[in-house]
Amino acid sequence: MFLFTFPSFFAKLRYKGSIIAAIVAWVMMYGCFELGAHTGVNGFIYAVLPFHGFCFTFFFVSGQLYENEKALARLRNSAQGLISFATYGVGKYLGMLIAGNVLDRYTVQNAHNWVSVWIVPFVMAAIVLVGFSLLFRENGKTLKIDIPVGIEDKNTNFFL
Repeated sequence: MFLFTFPSFFAKLRYKGSIIAAIVAWVMMYGCFELGAHTGVNGFIYAVLPFHGFCFTFFFVSGQLYENEKALARLRNSAQGLISFATYGVGKYLGMLIAGNVLDRYTVQNAHNWVSVWIVPFVMAAIVLVGFSLLFRENGKTLKIDIPVGIEDKNTNFFL
């Protein structure tokens, strides 16, 4: 559903607004997990499903579009590969290490303290929201690199 509605939202929100909306949904998603753990109400857990779809669509699609606009044409495939490696490789690995440590920290005698477990990603997402809102400049300067004539494109792609 969110993939189909994304273009109309993106036309109004652009990159920064779309990514901020995704991070806000991310904070709300972890807040619902925490509230569900705290109150025992399953409705909070079910509410997470649409938030996840919204987060994924708005965050990753906006990021891919931004990269496609900013990268040099001959480097777009490499940039897409780097984003995939960072998110689905390094990011997933580090996320699993952090999540495992958080779960271990809030587990006593095989009983998990889910309220404390879900507060950690909630706070982390809130910090990312504030940091991104303050630091991201959508209309920042684009780096222009002049490549001397005669250098083959295939030899310079790796270093750009």
